[in-house]
Amino acid sequence: MIAAESPGVFVAGGTGYPGSRLIPLLARRGYSILALVRPGSERKLPVGAVSISGRGGGPRGALRQRERRAAGAGHEVLSAGPRAARTRARGEGMIRSGFVESRGGTATILRPWYVLGPGPMWPHLLRPLYAFWERIPATAETTRRIGLVRLPEMLASLADAVGDPPPARTVRIVDVPAIRAGGVRTRATT
Repeated sequence: MIAAESPGVFVAGGTGYPGSRLIPLLARRGYSILALVRPGSERKLPVGAVSISGRGGGPRGALRQRERRAAGAGHEVLSAGPRAARTRARGEGMIRSGFVESRGGTATILRPWYVLGPGPMWPHLLRPLYAFWERIPATAETTRRIGLVRLPEMLASLADAVGDPPPARTVRIVDVPAIRAGGVRTRATT
């Protein structure tokens, strides 16, 4: 059972691929969890979270903003997968200006390239190629930057980011090497 005074966490996509695995991890760490789930999926929500039925509507979604405030969220933790640099920069800019600068919050943005876990098995076939490319000086840095991340590494980094927010009014970027290293050791930007 989670104590009433435990810190609150809002998880968008509580029944999704990472969210359904993150909730039990956060619950074991003592967090009180409010989770956004699609209508009709409430019964799929893991034990340890209270459900809010609705759709997120993206970073500016009214429901997400209202529920974040209800959960007392002062630190936003997001996972931004492989998107075109311009799209990712625009989304991160919205977080920076709309949440960090205007409301004084903090944000941690995790940038995995691809998260290996249950589901499609074909990406696992790329692991030997990545190991090979990491040994070639001309491709090593790029291969590490866009490397494959295992699901336990991603979940640990997400949970660590929740428990260790960056300084006030900063955005912390967690890239693939930091995720694979098992922590949120990263650079913070204002």
